[in-house]
Amino acid sequence: MLGIIVEGSYDEKIIRAFISRMRSEDPVIRPVGGKSKLGKKLPGWLEYFHYQYKDIDKVLVIRDQDQECIKTVVEKLQNKLAGHRYPFKIKFCAIKVTIETWLLADERAIGNVVGQHVPPVMGSLEDIENPKDCLMQILTTAKVGYTDEKAGQIAAAADLEKIAYRCPGFNRFREDIQDC
Repeated sequence: MLGIIVEGSYDEKIIRAFISRMRSEDPVIRPVGGKSKLGKKLPGWLEYFHYQYKDIDKVLVIRDQDQECIKTVVEKLQNKLAGHRYPFKIKFCAIKVTIETWLLADERAIGNVVGQHVPPVMGSLEDIENPKDCLMQILTTAKVGYTDEKAGQIAAAADLEKIAYRCPGFNRFREDIQDC
C-alpha cells in the first residue's frame, strides 16, 4: 500500500484525482497543514504511517519547490530523517514551482470546471513565477473561487498526457506513482 504526505488540502484533492487515474489501489494521503509543518514534523508523520497503517510499504513525500532549488528541497527533507529508520521505502517528489503549474497545462479542463472557454497559458509553465496566482486570476475572471474542490475537479478533468508534455516535472511524479 502507498502512503502519501502532501502540504495541504488542495494538494490532497489534486493528487488523489491524478492517482485515481493512474492506479487501481487508492493510497492513503495525509495533508499536514503546510510546507513548514511538513518539513518540521516529517519524522512524526512517517511514524504516523508506521503505526496507523501496517500494510504501507512506500511513502511518497510531495512538496512544492516554490522558489527553492528542487535538489535543495529534497536534501532538506532527507536531512530531517537523519538517524530515523522506517519499515517502508520513502521517496521524495518536489514539484517544479507549485502543484497549480500542472493544473494550468490543460485549459480545456479548467474551462470544463468553470463552464466557459479558457485561453491557454502560453510559454513554459514551469517558468511561471507564481502559478497559483495565475490560476486564481483565470478563475476570478470566470467568477469562480479557487477551492480545494475546484482544484480536484480540474485535476480529474485534465489530460495527463498534456500535463506531461507541458510540465516535464509531472513525468517524475508519474514515474514515482508507477514505481509503487
